[in-house]
Amino acid sequence: MSDKMLNGDAVFASHEDVLKSWFEAEEQTIKDPEIDEYLEGFGTASKVGQIVTAMVVSETENDVFVDVGYKSEGIISKNEFRNDEELEVGKEIEVFLEGLEDLDGNIRVSKTKAIFVQLWGKIEEIFESGEIVKAKILKRIKGGMLVDLMGVDAFLPGSQIDVRAVTDMDEWVNQEIDCKVVKINKMRRNIVVSRRAIIEDQRSELRGHLLKDIEEGQVRKGVVKNITDYGIFIDLGGVDGLLHITDMSWGRISHPTEIVKVGDEIEVKILSFDKVKERISLGLKQLEDHPWNEIDKKYSVGQEINGKVVAITDYGAFVEVEKGIEGLIHVSEMSWDSSITHPNKILKEGESVQAKILAIEEKDQKISLGIKQLGEDPWAKIEEKFPAGEIVDGKVCNLTTFGVFVELDGGIDGLVHISDLSWTKKINNPSELFKKDDKIKVVILGVDKTKRRISLGYKQLESDPWDAMADKYPLGTDLEAKVIKIMGKGLICELDDYVEAIVPMKDVARDKVAKLTSIFAEGDTIPAKIRDIDKKGRKIVISIVDRFEGDDAGYEEWWATVNK
Repeated sequence: MSDKMLNGDAVFASHEDVLKSWFEAEEQTIKDPEIDEYLEGFGTASKVGQIVTAMVVSETENDVFVDVGYKSEGIISKNEFRNDEELEVGKEIEVFLEGLEDLDGNIRVSKTKAIFVQLWGKIEEIFESGEIVKAKILKRIKGGMLVDLMGVDAFLPGSQIDVRAVTDMDEWVNQEIDCKVVKINKMRRNIVVSRRAIIEDQRSELRGHLLKDIEEGQVRKGVVKNITDYGIFIDLGGVDGLLHITDMSWGRISHPTEIVKVGDEIEVKILSFDKVKERISLGLKQLEDHPWNEIDKKYSVGQEINGKVVAITDYGAFVEVEKGIEGLIHVSEMSWDSSITHPNKILKEGESVQAKILAIEEKDQKISLGIKQLGEDPWAKIEEKFPAGEIVDGKVCNLTTFGVFVELDGGIDGLVHISDLSWTKKINNPSELFKKDDKIKVVILGVDKTKRRISLGYKQLESDPWDAMADKYPLGTDLEAKVIKIMGKGLICELDDYVEAIVPMKDVARDKVAKLTSIFAEGDTIPAKIRDIDKKGRKIVISIVDRFEGDDAGYEEWWATVNK
């Protein structure tokens, strides 16, 4: 047995028909008086599948009970009532009779289906004609909104609310809107409406007028439709135009959202219009005068200004003097201290800064600024502050392969060249003696005010030992020396007062030596004799061979010792 249920255009069967078909299918011949009486109670007057008048008799928290003129009452969910007045006991309403007694003994009726049946013809006419109708948005549901269309539920998809993306659909609840019926399905009782279709029709009409009237140079109002990293799209009333980020402000901005948000209404200028491609370029900053106009009346060389650091590069910092006007503080104009090599050591992005205008290039729209000029030039009286020969305190601020930079009083740096670190010892790298931030004393050797350089000395803190070197080490003096370096052409040795001396290869041994490292090691003590002193070249030559001149036995004994 198949029970035909209500579903759009489906045929509605009465409870009586169902029972009769069941009995016929089973070919029952039994006459039961109770069954006959039950069927006769419905007779041919049954209104199943039709609209009938019912009276409200009672209600619960969720349901309403109505009398439809049969033995049992009908039950309707309260969700089907949109007017509280219809819930009054004794009120007559029209309902659709879906079927007679269900398993719980209630007659199945529906108020919304009654309205749907009554209005379906009208809804079809509206759909076919494209008529604009009123609807009230009831609530938000999955994918869109549920709306009341003349008492019938209809669906308004989220994409059909507006031509622009709707970010908050909740704000549309309880609003009455104009819409069009764009899709219907009687079988499923589906009705889809669109507000966007009306707006697009209006936009299409406006678009035609706009494309005829638009001209370059015009100022028009528009609504921000979409925002991207490179600009914003503005609805001018049926036609979209692009306002590029570079045309939004004379000043520097990193993103369009710093100026506008979606939905803002703004005035823009038509910069260009391609009628073939229907592309419109817009400008916002062009509504204002160019900030460089009459720049000479606003600023002059030597003037002090206040600005904001908007960008930092390796070579300097850009400062916004006013919207659309930026100046550059080159790193060389930030401090009198030449050791400052990067702007981030002095300035940081976003901070306010005071500077002096050094130059204005109106043609190239460039302004050169300086901040060190706000203070006194420490080099102006440098020779008076640091006279040659004076011993001063300093701090090691940088080490290089060629010397040591020392920071003096006032933040001025001087250089101790590697050749001025020691009188007697050969320094291969200043890091052998110092490390950064060491506090040391130095001697002022000279000041070059023009080149802004100060030469410093470290070895000059002591007298030059070479002045008395010949007296201390007369030629032919026998001595002991310590090997500090082994080279391919000889040995570098250290005498007792840290003075270095060299032993050439021919003075190492009487016989030819193939490899010195096979005989000597750094730290070995060797016997030697002073063979030569070059005071001007600051060089002492010593000889092992000369030490054993005329002493063959002594040489043989020493040679046997080192060749073990």
